[in-house]
Amino acid sequence: MSELIVDKLQVNTQLSIPQYTQAQRNALSVPQGTLIYLTNTDDAGLQVWDGSEWIGLAGGAGLYDFINATFNNGNITGAVGPTLSQARNAMAGQGVNNWNTNSLYYNVDSNGVQSWTVPKSGTYRFLVAGAKGGEGNAVNNNAGRSSGRGAMMRGEWTLEEGQVYNIIAGVNPATSGEGGGGGGGSFVWSASTGEPLIIAGGGGGNGDTYYGTIALSKGGDGLTGTSGGNSASGSGTGGSNGNGGGSDNSGGGPGGGGGFATNGANGSVGDGGTAAIGGGRGGNSNFGGNSSTTNAGGHGGGGGANQSSNDAEGAGAGGGYSGGGASGSSDPGAGGGGSFLASGGSNYATSDGSYNISGSEPHSSHTGSVSNLGTYNSGQGYVTVTFIS
Repeated sequence: MSELIVDKLQVNTQLSIPQYTQAQRNALSVPQGTLIYLTNTDDAGLQVWDGSEWIGLAGGAGLYDFINATFNNGNITGAVGPTLSQARNAMAGQGVNNWNTNSLYYNVDSNGVQSWTVPKSGTYRFLVAGAKGGEGNAVNNNAGRSSGRGAMMRGEWTLEEGQVYNIIAGVNPATSGEGGGGGGGSFVWSASTGEPLIIAGGGGGNGDTYYGTIALSKGGDGLTGTSGGNSASGSGTGGSNGNGGGSDNSGGGPGGGGGFATNGANGSVGDGGTAAIGGGRGGNSNFGGNSSTTNAGGHGGGGGANQSSNDAEGAGAGGGYSGGGASGSSDPGAGGGGSFLASGGSNYATSDGSYNISGSEPHSSHTGSVSNLGTYNSGQGYVTVTFIS
């Protein structure tokens, strides 16, 4: 193939792009950035080689041009999701400002749930990360204490032009108590059918030192299976099948993580996170009946933790497809939220290369193998969408 390198190309009449069939394209050996026009297939159109695969460019037919977008939360913390302005200003990707100001294609509701309209029928890749749990600010034996990281999940599905998907980009919890709140899960689900597409669980918060045992004060990572994790002490049980996590109230219970379908359990010192379909609000701190956003769980169903230092300093649990479990007894770390991959897709991957299901999920889940991403998320949650072809 001939190569022409220029700093700027001005075309006064027309520019001819080389055309290839799918078989011809697959036989090419080209440098990164090569542009072609694919013919005689349902995926016909402009494609560019990114160094590892051909990526479709959504030109021509479709509601608007779309290459990729990362849906963020504006780097906020706490129970409440982003405003339209916060989410729009934080969005990253090629050409996003050409469509994210049009409310027909993108919007954010009063709960901070984002909505995105599919621009063109085709295959889209989703990379989704839950938010990390809260560290807390306990003064006892700080060294070695850590909160759980968010799970990361990937998959590709064929979507139809005009479909609308709801998106929650999990939020880090507010932190001012000795135990941390739970991290928010990140969710993508159909606005019309209510079916989840892909969900990544948030990390559990870390508690005050569990009777001097650092390991049991750590928060659990977001899980790559559908069930939520138990608290580090085992007494706070994670949810299953899309439901919120539990809270062991002995010794002052923090909030369980919210699931996709139901809320996390309320504890005596922290509220459970709200289900994603209910807006995904994080649970408040609730010591002595005084509800407060201080030490609240993150938006995306994170459970709230105690804002007081009254020796009830267990952590709030992570939100996810199924919420994590929390316990106040002896101040343990909380469980991370569970994750979800819908059936009918391809190119599945998770943080650790595993994906376990109960078999009783009320939603159609992937059941096969997955690849290993080899990493978890140690920051805010996000949802990245890329048009493939």
